[in-house]
Amino acid sequence: TAASPVYTAADVSPLERFYAAMLEVRELPGGDLLVQAEVYRLLAALVASAPPQSARANTPPPAREAHLSKAAAVIENGYSRKLGAEDIARAVGLDRTYLSSLFKNAYGVPLQTFLLQYRMRRARELLRNPSLSVSDVARSVGYPDPFLFSKMFKRVCDVSPSAYRDNPDSTA
Repeated sequence: TAASPVYTAADVSPLERFYAAMLEVRELPGGDLLVQAEVYRLLAALVASAPPQSARANTPPPAREAHLSKAAAVIENGYSRKLGAEDIARAVGLDRTYLSSLFKNAYGVPLQTFLLQYRMRRARELLRNPSLSVSDVARSVGYPDPFLFSKMFKRVCDVSPSAYRDNPDSTA
């Protein structure tokens, strides 16, 4: 099922029969078609051995929360490095588009926007430390280019990093 995509065989004999049949038919004339028929036979046996539909209705939904939590942990641990939506999706084991839609449904923004907002929240915290330059803050939140960082900060926070530092309580 979608909630439980891994099949655990209680009885391995159908799988053993499938493997033996595959070995037997692959060298026969039309072997590629016979192999395909064996694959369909195995799939039919798996469907037949699945629990009834009513039992499947009680299974929990896919672990969206677990995927979101894992993605959030990847962001929290990697926001200071070059990290993109594709990297996060790969670390979670999901397609980037699907993971982004999970973020959109859960947080109201796509994954890339969530990452940008997270970095800017961290940047605002760091900008409160006067001993750090704007360039230091930029590098700390994953922007090796301080000009790009300033542009992104202004886009998200409606104020430049320097202006935020001068008056952090009156803005974003």
